[in-house]
Amino acid sequence: MATHAYPKKNTHIGNICGFCKYMEKDIKLKNLSVGGVEFDDTIRCRCLAVSGIEFNPPTRPACPKFELSYEANRYAK
Repeated sequence: MATHAYPKKNTHIGNICGFCKYMEKDIKLKNLSVGGVEFDDTIRCRCLAVSGIEFNPPTRPACPKFELSYEANRYAK
């Protein structure tokens, strides 16, 4: 399990691939009381927006095609 700051709305800067709606798998976000989210960083994800073939770790910095997923939007600041 890894931690990251809360997802940011309306920008890809400061977000990670795991928060994007184009990632094929769920990274199982959990709220932390210390001001961030915890997620499973061992999951290998496929980006459906960029290539559809390449497998990325969910911790990779988000690209300009980033759109916040429904799950990540619940925790967004």
